[in-house]
Amino acid sequence: MVENITDEQIKSWQDKYGKGNIICLEFGKAKIYLLDPAKSTNYFHMAKRMMIEQQKNDLIGSGEIIFNECYLGGLGERKEIDKNTAEYINTCVHCTNLIPVLEVNFTTL
Repeated sequence: MVENITDEQIKSWQDKYGKGNIICLEFGKAKIYLLDPAKSTNYFHMAKRMMIEQQKNDLIGSGEIIFNECYLGGLGERKEIDKNTAEYINTCVHCTNLIPVLEVNFTTL
């Protein structure tokens, strides 16, 4: 179920979380709104749990952690979201790109 979010709702999120801290993912006609994960008060723990899921090669599970923490609207009430939809699965997959994982090289000195 995809719901239409009003301009008033977006403005209230901007007032609450700050302008520029709301992310909109668009899939065709669907628009899903998330709080920027970097602005979440649980950023460290969310990133840690996400990386554990990535180590298990669970891309959707990894993105679902971010989705559950940052979802604001677009798919309906959180407790009523149908997880068996392309919008939900695509949102979870794309959520994994919202927390950058930097590659590093280790050198023994």
